[in-house]
Amino acid sequence: MATKTQHVEAAAEQLAWKPAGDQLASERPILTLQNGLAAEPILLRRFSKVYGGSILIPASYTETGTVIAGAAPKVAVFVMGRMPAGSDPQAEQIAQLLRRIDWMVQVDDHVVAWKALKLLRSVRNGLDLMRIPDADVKQHLAAAVSEEAAGALAAAGIPVARDADRTADMSQFQVDPASGYTIGQQSTWQSFARGAGSHEVDYLNGEIVQLGRLHGVPTPVNTAIQTTLGRAGLQGTAPGEIPADDVIAAARVTSA
Repeated sequence: MATKTQHVEAAAEQLAWKPAGDQLASERPILTLQNGLAAEPILLRRFSKVYGGSILIPASYTETGTVIAGAAPKVAVFVMGRMPAGSDPQAEQIAQLLRRIDWMVQVDDHVVAWKALKLLRSVRNGLDLMRIPDADVKQHLAAAVSEEAAGALAAAGIPVARDADRTADMSQFQVDPASGYTIGQQSTWQSFARGAGSHEVDYLNGEIVQLGRLHGVPTPVNTAIQTTLGRAGLQGTAPGEIPADDVIAAARVTSA
């Protein structure tokens, strides 16, 4: 499943009941690549063999027909496992296929924890789109939004993996200056820059907001980012032109 998270539901509905050889597509293994925690529960409604994945890959897609993969010599770092937990021989078969295309793949029984680790970083992506006064303010906002996210995940009982538990040799995974990839232009930035008409903020910051509401944990900074970018998306505002005033105010109140 290679769509953004906001398109998984529609794609799953279109795909699940179609024939795939002598089976239905819903009986075939399906692998997720999405940020956030929502893709796997959506797919488990229809698909019996869902393999969750958490990917690190410096890639950009800002023009139709052009994709830049920016890492070398290895293209991606990927942790995957059976959903909701565990692994099986099919997971290792999938991992072997991905290793052939220069991905470093780790099969883990608790892939949700790895997706949660990435979510703690992905909630900061929206800050790259905003007009923020200086680097210190942006650093403060990044810390505040991640701290909120960690609190919401803890309240929901969702474990978070540690980078120290990666098996990949990270020295083999570096941004190649010759690739044309620009650091700091993450997937959310790319959606706005491309004028895609949709974005995944509701499944990044919005995921934390939802967990906070379900478990009684305030998430004002994540709420401010989600609201600001939600409105900007409807208005077609370009990256760099989105004001951060509400986010800064929310972080200030939280700090106080």
